[in-house]
Amino acid sequence: MSSIHYDKLVRDRIPQVIRSEGKEPVTEVVPKEEIMPALNRKLQEEVREYLESGSVEEMADILEVLHGIAFHMGVAWDEVESVRAKKRDERGGFEDGIRLLEVRDNGRKSATSCREASLTPADMKVIQYLSQMDASFSYRDVLALALLENAGSDGMMSIPAAISFFRAFYQNRMDRGLPAELKESVFSDPKVSDTEALVYITKCAILPMLSSCLFEYQSSPRQFGFDSEIWKKITIDGRKQMAETVRERLAKYYGET
Repeated sequence: MSSIHYDKLVRDRIPQVIRSEGKEPVTEVVPKEEIMPALNRKLQEEVREYLESGSVEEMADILEVLHGIAFHMGVAWDEVESVRAKKRDERGGFEDGIRLLEVRDNGRKSATSCREASLTPADMKVIQYLSQMDASFSYRDVLALALLENAGSDGMMSIPAAISFFRAFYQNRMDRGLPAELKESVFSDPKVSDTEALVYITKCAILPMLSSCLFEYQSSPRQFGFDSEIWKKITIDGRKQMAETVRERLAKYYGET
C-alpha cells in the first residue's frame, strides 16, 4: 500500500474529504504548546502560495489561518476587525498605492523628537506596540504597567506580582468611586480568586501580548516579562516613555483625559 507523507496543519474537515475519496488519513491533534508555531508555519505556506498564484482562493486561505490564530490566542475576530478599522481611520488603507520615498527634516525639532533621540530601536519598537494595542478592555495596559513597575533585573515579573498589581489597580479605582472596568469584569469583584483572575489576565492580556514577540512567558517559575534580547536593549528613558504611553492610554480609555 502506497502513501504520501505530509506532516502539515490542514483544515478541520480535510480528513473527511480524504475518506470520501476512499483513502485513509493518518492524523494527530497538535499539542496546545505547538499549535501557534504550526499556525505560523501554515500562514507562511499560504502567503507563499498566494504570491505564486495571486488567486482569491489563496487570499481566503490566508484569512482562514488568521482566524485560526485569533481563536487559539483567545482573541475574538471582532477585536481584530476593530483594531484594523481603527488603524484604517487613523492611517488609511492601501488603495491609493502610495510609496514613501523619503522624509525630509525641515530643521524643526519637536519635544517628542528630542525625547526619541535618546531611545534605542528596541525602546521605539515596544513603545509603538504599546501605543497600538487593542483597548477593548484595560487589561493589556494594566499588565504592561505592572511589568514596567515590577520588572526585575532580568526584565521579568512573577505572575503572583501581576495578579496583586491587577487587584490593587482596580481596587484603587473602586475606592475612589470609579468603575473598575467600563465593561463587565471579574475585577469588579474584590473576592475574585487568584485562579479566576489569572484566567482573564492570561486570555485577555498575556497571550495577545506574547504574539508580538516582544514579551515572553516562563512556566517554572511562572513569570511574564520582556523578551530577553529586547530587554538588553531597553533604556531607562525608554521605560519611562513606555509607562507614560500606557498611562495616557488608560486615561483615554476611562475618559479621564
